[in-house]
Amino acid sequence: MRSIRHLLALTFLLGLSAFANPLCASEPTGLSVSVFISPVSNRPDDCLCKAEIIDLADGKLIAAPNVIVKKGEAAQVRMGDHATYSLAFDLSIDKAGATATYSVTYSKKETVVAVQKGTISIR
Repeated sequence: MRSIRHLLALTFLLGLSAFANPLCASEPTGLSVSVFISPVSNRPDDCLCKAEIIDLADGKLIAAPNVIVKKGEAAQVRMGDHATYSLAFDLSIDKAGATATYSVTYSKKETVVAVQKGTISIR
């Protein structure tokens, strides 16, 4: 009798596990961020930053900003309607023009779903 109750309880729990995953699963999040930085011709104090930011949940291109940044300074790109999505791309380049740091923050419906940061050596 006791083993039958254990078997029924186990069967019940295993039966619910099929429903538990969809009920508890959250929307997949993540970004693919590609950042390319190069010197600007005839402007030795400036660097050109080209970025491509893709939402991995649906594979769609979110943004592809091109920004000229003066060495030793920072730049910001903000986009989106904030109700559906918003994206913040922050970039800074050191005075020597040797290193750049970036940060991408992606929000959906005013909730941050992905953040990516990186450092790049500029040649």
